[in-house]
Amino acid sequence: MVELASVLAAQGKWQEGTGYLERVPPLLPKLSPASRTYSAQVLRQSAMQLQGGPQAAVGAPRGGGGQPAISDSLSRA
Repeated sequence: MVELASVLAAQGKWQEGTGYLERVPPLLPKLSPASRTYSAQVLRQSAMQLQGGPQAAVGAPRGGGGQPAISDSLSRA
């Protein structure tokens, strides 16, 4: 679900990925530490993007829709 939300974010479809991300928190304890870390980064970045936080304007748009790809933002985290 996190990967799907990440792919949608890379396409500039941040809002469309929220339904998938809403299902993630109950699953976090079952994930490996690396997967939990990645999931937390995606959740954090998505929240900032949807709230219009400081990260929303960082970087050159590469993800389509005028938004930076989530992979671009996560690589800076």
